[in-house]
Amino acid sequence: LESCFPCPSGRFSDVLAATNCNSCPAGRFVRGSSATSCSACAPGSYGEEEEQNMCVSCRSGRFSNIVAATNCSGCPTGRYAVEFGSTACTACAKGGFCVAEGADSSTVREPCQAGRYGEEEGASSSTACKACPSGTWSALRGASSNDTCMSCAKGGYCTVEGAGTSSVREPCPAGRYGEEEGASSSEACIACPGGTWSVLRGQSSSDTCIACAKGRYTYQPGSTFCEGRCPDHSITITDRPTSLADCVCDAGYYLDLGTNREQMCQRCPNPGSNCTQAGSTLHGLLVWHGYWRANNRTSRIYRCPDVHFDFSSGCSGSSRDNGCMPGLKGVCAPRLPNILYLFAPCH
Repeated sequence: LESCFPCPSGRFSDVLAATNCNSCPAGRFVRGSSATSCSACAPGSYGEEEEQNMCVSCRSGRFSNIVAATNCSGCPTGRYAVEFGSTACTACAKGGFCVAEGADSSTVREPCQAGRYGEEEGASSSTACKACPSGTWSALRGASSNDTCMSCAKGGYCTVEGAGTSSVREPCPAGRYGEEEGASSSEACIACPGGTWSVLRGQSSSDTCIACAKGRYTYQPGSTFCEGRCPDHSITITDRPTSLADCVCDAGYYLDLGTNREQMCQRCPNPGSNCTQAGSTLHGLLVWHGYWRANNRTSRIYRCPDVHFDFSSGCSGSSRDNGCMPGLKGVCAPRLPNILYLFAPCH
């Protein structure tokens, strides 16, 4: 009888009285001779051909996660494999993305640009990088969280999404101020109130709104100057004058509402009138004791007939009760419209 021959490497026989040896199929191997079975390639390796005496490790950038693999798969986009014999690919880290298939290194990862951040692992395109919302900005590349988006500073606003620098911030215009951090539109800029003004841009507080100087006013909120000017011989006495109505006549002048508003302050009649304080009007025009006027619609003032050198007089210095002191009557009386005659001392 002829001798039996051992099956060579890569072949096997699992029966008695075999007349030949079988080839190990792809994905399996036999390392020695006389094998009765083939071993499967382990995950991370493959056997591409029949009758292999060893399996080949998957090269970097590829992987195999099954036994008896006949080839290795390339890492999909968003993942990579550095080591030979990988059974899985590593996800591209947050804050960036990996666009290449079969990547063999983490260096292929592209970081999210400044003004954006990536919260997703295994991202495969730049669309995974989210823009910092309007009202914020970030100069950091490769950020993985919106915590890196900085609020736009007070005194301005940032309208752009995905801003990579604080220079996109628009300052509040002159006459306005912004108290809010993270503002995304000019509507966050508050107008200086009427009666105040400011020429400064990018301000964050109403403290920069300056009250109009005496004799000036502005009705328009957000003014950069006080455009209104009080007429001659008048000033403003309120903290924030907003209109011509806030102008009052200087001491020594009175307001006659029947005159031209541009020249409304008339010199107080002298002697007899008491205009020592600013703000006198024809209606409330005061007269001194010993003087009298017929009513609050006239500026004509008369000396009472009973005034003595000691300035004693029954005239009260007003137009009520014909100008007499309480309990007295007389002095002056109208005879014809706008014509007065002396009648008798108050008695």
